[in-house]
Amino acid sequence: IAAVYLHTPVPEIYEMRSILFKLFLISVLISIVVSIIPAYLFSAKISRPLKEICDASKKIASGKFEKKLYVKSRDEVGELAESFNNMASDLKKLEQMRRDFVANVSHELKTPMTNISGYIAGILDKTIPPEKHKHYLSIVMEETYRLNRLVNDLLDLAKMESGEMKLNITDFDIN
Repeated sequence: IAAVYLHTPVPEIYEMRSILFKLFLISVLISIVVSIIPAYLFSAKISRPLKEICDASKKIASGKFEKKLYVKSRDEVGELAESFNNMASDLKKLEQMRRDFVANVSHELKTPMTNISGYIAGILDKTIPPEKHKHYLSIVMEETYRLNRLVNDLLDLAKMESGEMKLNITDFDIN
């Protein structure tokens, strides 16, 4: 019934297309810059506590159990930091127990060894008269048995820790 014809010269169309393309390119660049900055800040905020946990784990691995994490978030990372602090505290206690145990074992092993070496030295350098040799050699034998019991107890303890020895735990009347 009717028709409308529009006519625009081709150079004007190309020029408009060029302007639109430049505007599109500028808006894409601006949106990339605007989105990268918040993304960087957000990822830095998320990864900072994880880096702290990583650094603290390296310090704990080197034996410095005093390192504590101060993460205030109540999300999974905060729970991880709290668990990490608990683990560090438990490891510190365990290390102290190990040191105390080694000191006690050293003392317990050193006492019989000192007695044995003292009595044998006294017999060899003739400080102890020959008529008392038998008495002091019997003391040396008792100390040797004591050392043997201590070493066997340590071996049993090591077997229990490694699971080689099973304990038979039962209820009984202590009376």
